[in-house]
Amino acid sequence: MTKRRKPRGLGKYNRMRITVKQLFGIVPNEEIAEDWVEKMMWGADHEKLHCGHCGAMDTVQSKSGRPMEYRCRTC
Repeated sequence: MTKRRKPRGLGKYNRMRITVKQLFGIVPNEEIAEDWVEKMMWGADHEKLHCGHCGAMDTVQSKSGRPMEYRCRTC
């Protein structure tokens, strides 16, 4: 008999119960969407950035000016 894996949920979106329609109301344009995703992934306080995946505070801000400019050194 094979072991079945538990289905993976949608992460924070599922826990927050946000519909697509509500999400478009929160993030009406691309700039606000980038800020919203950044806050969800790295935390709202720029002085205490943490990785949303592993929780480590060892993060780096890239100087390339690319969108989503933070990286986790631990991951």
